[in-house]
Amino acid sequence: MSDRGDASPAVHGLADRGSMLCAIEEAASRTTAEGYGAFICVSVDDLSAVNDAFGYEAGDILIDAAAERLRAISIPGVRLGRIGVETFGVLAGALGTDRARAERRCRELVDAVSAALTGKADLGSGVPIELSASIGFVIWTLPAFPRSAHGADAAGFIDAAYLRTADAFEIMKCADIARKRIVASETTKRARRFLPYMLEEAQERVHLISELRRGIRAGELRLYAQPIVDAERRLIGEEGLIRWLSPERGLVPPDSFIPLAEQTDVIVEIGEWVLEEACRILAEWSRDPRFRDVTFSVNLSARQLRTKDFAERLRELVSTHGVPAERLKLELTESVLQSDLESTIRMLTLLRADGILASLDDFGTGYSSLSYLHQLPVQQLKIDRSFVTSVAEDRQAAAIARTIVELGTTLGLQVVAEGVETEAQFAELRRIGVDAFQGYLFGKPRPVEELAAV
Repeated sequence: MSDRGDASPAVHGLADRGSMLCAIEEAASRTTAEGYGAFICVSVDDLSAVNDAFGYEAGDILIDAAAERLRAISIPGVRLGRIGVETFGVLAGALGTDRARAERRCRELVDAVSAALTGKADLGSGVPIELSASIGFVIWTLPAFPRSAHGADAAGFIDAAYLRTADAFEIMKCADIARKRIVASETTKRARRFLPYMLEEAQERVHLISELRRGIRAGELRLYAQPIVDAERRLIGEEGLIRWLSPERGLVPPDSFIPLAEQTDVIVEIGEWVLEEACRILAEWSRDPRFRDVTFSVNLSARQLRTKDFAERLRELVSTHGVPAERLKLELTESVLQSDLESTIRMLTLLRADGILASLDDFGTGYSSLSYLHQLPVQQLKIDRSFVTSVAEDRQAAAIARTIVELGTTLGLQVVAEGVETEAQFAELRRIGVDAFQGYLFGKPRPVEELAAV
């Protein structure tokens, strides 16, 4: 089953998770003090996308096809099992005592698994798909294995590359940690070896999320804002940027915790807090002539946008604070849109009917931006900073920026350049017709509490 049923259902006679753990435990017990074993954790890529696009039956067909291909691998002493909903395990428990030979045999097995799960597959009714997989693997030896005096032996093999344990749960977990690093990354390399530092980083991520949850409850989040100006440098908007003032870590920048929060529902809690703060700030600004017409932009995550009551909750916040809806702007990146474009369009259409604005952030970096731009109810494009940085001296960057401006003008959209840091960049962007500007040239992010005091 694809996204249903037991966490490790048997398929095509493959061992389930419990049986694989027993097999790893048995292999580890037979491993000599100087011997090696390997375990591979492999998942089929894009299974969730297949389920969404073609239904669970197609996902089941994909898993069955992957199982059949793995069963066809003919390497003696290899054990195969289904250890998760979309995950298989491959065990080679007796690689011998020679390091070079053990390394070679493990790599051969990884290559065989990769080859088996690469290529065209049929989802039924003539629906083709390009099959690929994410592979994490670990080579283990027992704790009694003698360590080299300088960390590596004469052949150059590093002691730290080997997991020292006889614990089956630890072996399976570590291979899965390596696999998840591929799934969470954008790398084209589809196989990764577990190294001990990965476990330390995984544990640190757990600690960080735990601290962040506590920090949200304790009121440790802070909202900063960066100005957005027009061609005459007049303030027309502010973008809200999150910070975390941790008692243990100090002022934590968003790059250090937002990507991790986006992997959990913590990002929904953060997003809710940011929207609440944005509406509170706009309500205060409505009483200040200097900020009465200034917009406030906030970034949305894919998880936040997918919550069922998002539109209703946002309407409630705007109404409760008495905020003019047209002064609140939602910024979305292409990755957010790609998660579920149709529902995103419906959501933004509903919010636009209420007057809430939307902006497409980092425009120009995604290959499919143009394919859906005409469908989106957005009112603004933000030129990605990668083009802005070299716009004054790079003809190609200037041409891309100019094309985005022309596109925005044709579609009736405001065009904003972000990351403006020099007068030369500002002058060139003004020359090609950019409407608004954001960057250190006009102001760094500062606490929102300081804005009214300026």
